[in-house]
Amino acid sequence: MIGLVLLSMISITLAVDELMIGVKVLGKDQLKKAYYVEGINGACRGKRFYLTTDKNLRVGDDLLVLIDSSTCEDGKTYHIKGGLP
Repeated sequence: MIGLVLLSMISITLAVDELMIGVKVLGKDQLKKAYYVEGINGACRGKRFYLTTDKNLRVGDDLLVLIDSSTCEDGKTYHIKGGLP
């Protein structure tokens, strides 16, 4: 029984919030230093939110990216963890 409790505690601490989504770059917000995007597939389809990254993105590009959340909401800001060329 103790082993089961320890195993569940370990799996909870190792849970990672990430989501792979397709987005269309709509613009760049200079004040937020983030790109304004719209989800074009997956759980974020139709949602509009901000993404931060060190890379330069072009308005109009469709990208597949990995973000630092398991969900997405309109108006929120997320960081791109990977998936960019």
